[in-house]
Amino acid sequence: MKKAEIASQGFIYIIAGLLFTLILMYGFKAMVGLKEKANYVKLIDLKTSLETEIKNIGISQDRNIKVFTMPSIYRKICFIDMAKSGSCSDTSDNKYCYPKCSP
Repeated sequence: MKKAEIASQGFIYIIAGLLFTLILMYGFKAMVGLKEKANYVKLIDLKTSLETEIKNIGISQDRNIKVFTMPSIYRKICFIDMAKSGSCSDTSDNKYCYPKCSP
């Protein structure tokens, strides 16, 4: 082989390596973005389901247990009665989120 062929072959390997790295980085960013969008869609679905069930309970006084799926980034859900006064440490009438609820 000539010296020029060896140099051009090395250049091709470098370009191929860079291209491979760029494709991997793009794929990783795309997967992270899809996961964030999926969690957002689950959150919107949870909100819609909760609103619908709360309206149904208000109309029919239904007392059945309802099961909802939350996005994986959340551990618990917080329900606050804004009409009640008090601090977040007063949990007698309200349920608060984990780890700490802000007033």
